[in-house]
Amino acid sequence: MILIMIINAVFLALALMALLRTRKKKSDAIGKKESTKHVL
Repeated sequence: MILIMIINAVFLALALMALLRTRKKKSDAIGKKESTKHVL
């Protein structure tokens, strides 16, 4: 049970990091649409 809780905590942390990164990318995309096209 402890292992499952640790794995869930890590997964949630990674999910939050991904959300923060996507928010930053969206805010940057407003000023840099061409660069995001190359990344995608």
